[in-house]
Amino acid sequence: TSATAISFGDMNGDGLLDLAVGTARSPVEVFLNQGVSCKKVDVNEGWNLVGVPVSAVSMAVAALFPNANSAAFSYANGYQQVTQMENGKGYWLRFASPDSVQICGTGVTPLTVNLAAGWNLITVFGSQVQVSSIVSSPPGIINSSFFGYGNGYTTPSVLLPGKGYWVRASQQGTLILSGKK
Repeated sequence: TSATAISFGDMNGDGLLDLAVGTARSPVEVFLNQGVSCKKVDVNEGWNLVGVPVSAVSMAVAALFPNANSAAFSYANGYQQVTQMENGKGYWLRFASPDSVQICGTGVTPLTVNLAAGWNLITVFGSQVQVSSIVSSPPGIINSSFFGYGNGYTTPSVLLPGKGYWVRASQQGTLILSGKK
């Protein structure tokens, strides 16, 4: 008989845990993080609007943005300090210097973001989203532009994963990021 060997470790240098299974008589099979993707999030020195572009194993602020030099703040009728982030929500976070953060995890589905009446701090996930393709349910509840932040406010035509954006809704509802109802 042949013993089966199981190994864990970062076998391909991507910083993620891999699993290898094999025997002395057969080739080793390696299963490399099936369904896992990594997204790069660039941040500026100072305050940034950020979000989590994938469903990460740990959603702790300290694990996702280890070089941040402030607490993270979400918004729901006022600012709240948080230690855990959620997909679909945007956050204020400060950095002492520009940084590029790699966040790895699985895709987020469905491609929707819940909105409260009033101002919302949101993010998109997976891939960039054209503002013109975003629809709401119920229809017509978005009553502002989308506002990003990069050393001042911007009104982007494309929303980027990992970045946060302000948007105002006339009532509670949902943003549908795929552009389909």
